[in-house]
Amino acid sequence: RSKPKPWPQQDPWEYWQAVKDHVVHIHIKDATWNPAKNDADYNWPGEGQGKVREILKDAFARGYDAGISIEPHMVVVFHDANSKADDSAIQANFIEYGRRLEKLIAEVKAG
Repeated sequence: RSKPKPWPQQDPWEYWQAVKDHVVHIHIKDATWNPAKNDADYNWPGEGQGKVREILKDAFARGYDAGISIEPHMVVVFHDANSKADDSAIQANFIEYGRRLEKLIAEVKAG
């Protein structure tokens, strides 16, 4: 993060509206803000406050047909040296996150 706590927050849909004409790659990470921690609790795609479903729906309606990557942060945060997890737990989380995102994408595309 580029700024110290408390971290600034932004509305994901408002941000999408500002940048969507320039997007060439979509990176998925969903979360719910936890005021008690002053930090995010990470969620499965489409289950947080990131408006993932709405943004994907709009992106596909606009003809988006490029890459989508995931960064779950649910088991480990790779760029945080204090975040540790068992390799099998990390692998299982990425697989499940990917499966849930595939299901979400199928639902969004089906209408």
